Amino acid sequence: MYYAPQAWTSDDTDALERIYIQFGTSYGYPLSTMGAHVSAVPNYQTGRLTSFKTRGDVAFFGDLGYELDITQLSDKEQLQMKDQITFYKKNRELFQFGKFYRIESPFFW
Repeated sequence: MYYAPQAWTSDDTDALERIYIQFGTSYGYPLSTMGAHVSAVPNYQTGRLTSFKTRGDVAFFGDLGYELDITQLSDKEQLQMKDQITFYKKNRELFQFGKFYRIESPFFW
């Protein structure tokens, strides 16, 4: 990670699948190294419709970013995006450098 402090854990941007990807990756890499973006819906890989909130909640556990056309967002989604960014900036140190405890595995839901 010395030469590449951030990496994509996968090209799969579906939020529900990212839960598994980021969970597994977290055993070898800190959250601060994982690129994690909120992508458009329907997801272009799976076709799944996932709420903007869920996509943001998953992306918090990596380096939050957005991979979508913001001109296509509803007014509500634009406000949610602003709130997500504000929340992430306020808690960035905790998300990226705090202790990460895996309480429950998503593989056993």
